[in-house]
Amino acid sequence: MKKFLLLFILNISSVSVFAQPIDLTQQFNGQYDFTAIGNTLNEFENQNPTCTILSQSSATLSLSTGQTLVSAKLYWSGSAVGDFDVKLNGIDVSAERTFSLVYSGKPYFAANADVTAIVETNGNGNYTFSDMDISGGLFAYCDGGTNYGGWSIIVVYEDPALLWNQISLFDGLEAVSATNNTLDIHLTNIDAKSDILAKIGFLAWEGDQQIANGESLFINNSLVSNLPLNPSNNAFNGTNSYTNSNTLYNMDLDYYELTGLIQPGDTQIDIKLTSQQDFIMVNNIITSVNSELPDATIAIDGVTVSPQLDEIYATYTVSNVNSTNVLPANTSVRFYADNVLLAEDFTNQEIPIGGTLTNLITIPIPVGTPSNFALVAVIDGDGMIPETNEGNNEYVFPIVLQYIDIEDPAANLIVCDDDNDGFQAFDLSIQTPLITQGDPNLTVTYHKTLTDAQNGDLPVVNLYVNDQRFYDAPITDSQLPGFGTGGIWARVKNSSNNEISIVPFALEVRATPVGNTPAPLRVCDDNNDGFALFNLSIVESEVLGSLNPVGFDLYYYEDFSQAIAAGDVAMTNPDFSQAISSPLNFVNTTNPQTIYILLVANASGTIPPNPNSSQGCYDIVELQLIVNDTPPITQPIDLIINDGDGDDFAIFDLTVNIPVILGSLNPANYVVSFYETEANAQNNEFVIANPAVYQNLTNPQLIYTRVENINSGCFEIASFEIEADKTISVGSFAFEDLSISPNPTSKSFTVQSSQLVSETSILIYDVQGKLLFSEKMLPQNGLVTMNVSSLENGVYFLKIASEGNTVVKKLLKN
Repeated sequence: MKKFLLLFILNISSVSVFAQPIDLTQQFNGQYDFTAIGNTLNEFENQNPTCTILSQSSATLSLSTGQTLVSAKLYWSGSAVGDFDVKLNGIDVSAERTFSLVYSGKPYFAANADVTAIVETNGNGNYTFSDMDISGGLFAYCDGGTNYGGWSIIVVYEDPALLWNQISLFDGLEAVSATNNTLDIHLTNIDAKSDILAKIGFLAWEGDQQIANGESLFINNSLVSNLPLNPSNNAFNGTNSYTNSNTLYNMDLDYYELTGLIQPGDTQIDIKLTSQQDFIMVNNIITSVNSELPDATIAIDGVTVSPQLDEIYATYTVSNVNSTNVLPANTSVRFYADNVLLAEDFTNQEIPIGGTLTNLITIPIPVGTPSNFALVAVIDGDGMIPETNEGNNEYVFPIVLQYIDIEDPAANLIVCDDDNDGFQAFDLSIQTPLITQGDPNLTVTYHKTLTDAQNGDLPVVNLYVNDQRFYDAPITDSQLPGFGTGGIWARVKNSSNNEISIVPFALEVRATPVGNTPAPLRVCDDNNDGFALFNLSIVESEVLGSLNPVGFDLYYYEDFSQAIAAGDVAMTNPDFSQAISSPLNFVNTTNPQTIYILLVANASGTIPPNPNSSQGCYDIVELQLIVNDTPPITQPIDLIINDGDGDDFAIFDLTVNIPVILGSLNPANYVVSFYETEANAQNNEFVIANPAVYQNLTNPQLIYTRVENINSGCFEIASFEIEADKTISVGSFAFEDLSISPNPTSKSFTVQSSQLVSETSILIYDVQGKLLFSEKMLPQNGLVTMNVSSLENGVYFLKIASEGNTVVKKLLKN
């Protein structure tokens, strides 16, 4: 493709100009005006020897309070064959229309895309244009001083404070230059009531500030200027009238007031550009003129033929949408059978700007009218009322005259809405056996209107989406506007006699409840066998969320397929017999276990904004049941301290029991806390703040410990006794002269007492509560020595027990 373009360019005469004429592309009528933003990609005037182009540039949109965006059109251009995929604020934009011009053997391009959605989303603020890559061939243009690039957004906005205006956007790509000194552009389809606040805007490319040789701009034969930016001899000079900038290098974004330049009743504006030297391309022109014209259009909404085939009952709508004035009352509406006038009606009131009027008319069918003809409705057919568009006044509706019986409506076809937007695909074939009642001679087709059903035209596809949100009902009263439309019209043909009847029915979309997936139900296992009792109903409010519990029922299933089966027949033949019979007292069968909750609407169930009942519509959510083990702890040991002061109080290090309690459990997974009462331990309140330095309150005192798994929250409660200054009898364990030495030790230590009366156990534990060594000390010996040289350096605990009494001492190995 690149080779083709190169050969094409090389064979063009160096002075030829190929362009696309400026023509009307879009028109807006209302309380509208326009503005524009944009920027150049040139850092300097292109007469500068530097041959570069910017990769991006920005501009700011600032609509005022009360001004509402209507349209935003992006234009971009450069000295190249073209780059038609760019970005605006980082969003990809592709050209919808392109323009090209060849001058002196070199191609230039412009492009256009609708960016209304982007501007509507971003609103006022900074807009950055990027990703237009024309740098590869830029040097071919620099020698002639025609290297440029730039962009603009033409913005049309609504403002209730404005007059009624007509905004006309014209675009193309035409040029003036040293070889084509004059460019005439005729802007047609203009309707000017006055010149009040009228204006015209230009987007032009490649104009140079330094070149003003024979350059001029005429509007309706008047030489115009806009000082100080645009003198009469240099209109296209790199300026932006919207921002009062004179550094918009090699592009012009300017507007001029039309006051005194147009006259009431003008339908055309003549533009003339001249240049003896500067090469200037015009890309778009936009005008705003005060206009007050209606725009009458008509549509036939529905037609029904009388049983005697001698009258037509037609519903029609007259609109006045793309307008700047009311459509007067008594505007003529005529109906023709092909070219034969059948009836005439008149609008009975003014139709405001943007308004509509719907009427019903009875049209006689003369004898001799063909059975098939075109019913043509014409609004303002005599042209008595000037309009913004005189070419949209007719509407054609085909008519087939055939006797057809219209039956009473069939039962509604009901579906549940899978995304609750009010629209859903209907399987129309479900109605067929209900309509035919098994008669093999009847065939059924489905249609959107009575007329289509009567004529056998435009059968709809089987999976048909309703037109009206929530409830699409047929209008079966011939006296109502829209008669013969809405819902579905079934055409039933009897093959035995070729008789045809019509059976209308409504399409009802019911909202589907959407349940919230509840958090898993977790219970702690008293005996750690993996089974526990669950009350499934406690998740009801969590599943329902904002749904009214009166209108929705919950059923619990162990088998997903059973839940689905129950949901599928909930509307037609409810059966929930397979649901869990006792959800308040359910014992899991596996651990973990998934329970399937069927959430189904009952007769009272509604979900706004859908006004219909939701009865029979359902959702299924999963509930996880998890049984967690309680911590398998070891019974803690009693702590005894004799500090010799006899006051029954002492400072205890309760934490020495932690390794005993945890045993082989990983301490990282558990929190061990100490309490003064069992109730506090159960409720996890009033925890002993510093268990390593705790003074007893009574002597002896029972201490409670709570061991909680930090992952599951399951806990176990245990207790042990602490005692201070215990009085030792002759026959009791001799704590008073009990000694352990040396402590700390590196190899061995000796436990000694002269008052032993019975055998004593000496046990050594590590900090994890693991028993390492044990020895017996006899009273006749009064001492025992234990070798700990094999142990690693650290803290160990000695449990010394005799006659039912126990004391724990700390041993340091170094």
